[in-house]
Amino acid sequence: MTVLDLSGYDLPTLDAPCMNANGVTGAILGVFSENNPPGPMGDAAQSLRDAGIDILGFYGLIYFGSPYGVTRDTKWAIQLAKRFGVEHVWLDCEIDGKAIGFTDAVTPTPASRVNEIRECVKLVEDAGLKCGIYSGSWWWPGNTGNTTEFSRLPLWHAGYLNDGSAIKT
Repeated sequence: MTVLDLSGYDLPTLDAPCMNANGVTGAILGVFSENNPPGPMGDAAQSLRDAGIDILGFYGLIYFGSPYGVTRDTKWAIQLAKRFGVEHVWLDCEIDGKAIGFTDAVTPTPASRVNEIRECVKLVEDAGLKCGIYSGSWWWPGNTGNTTEFSRLPLWHAGYLNDGSAIKT
C-alpha cells in the first residue's frame, strides 16, 4: 500500500491516473492554504477517487492563537470528509497563526493551544467522524506542555529532515 500526503501545494501537478499507474492506492488530503477553500481539494479528491485511489482522510492546520484560523481548516476538512464519506479528519498541530500572518492572532500559550486542540477535536467528533493528531516530537512537547490529554487519538507523526523532506522509516 502506497499512501500519499497531498496538500494544496500539490494541486498544480496532481495527475491521479499516473499516481494510480505507479502504485498509489490511497491519499490523505490537506485542506490548508492561504486562499484555497475546500473547492479545489474537493476536485482533487474526486479526481483521485475516479482514478481508483482511496481517500483515507482529510487534514487541516490549526492556526493557534487566531480566533478565525483555529477552526477554519478543521471545518473545511469535516465538510470534505462528509462529502466523500471519509471517516477520518486529522488535526495538523505545527504552527501558530501569528507566525504566518493571521492578523487576528495572538501569541498562544501551551494551555491555550491545548484548549484550541480540544475545540477542534470536539468539532470533528460532534460531526460523527474519527479524529487524529498530526504533529511531531519537535513541536508537541514545548508547544502543548507535553499534554497527554489526546493520547486516546491516533497520532500521525510529522517528521522532517533539515532540508524539509520527510523522514523515511
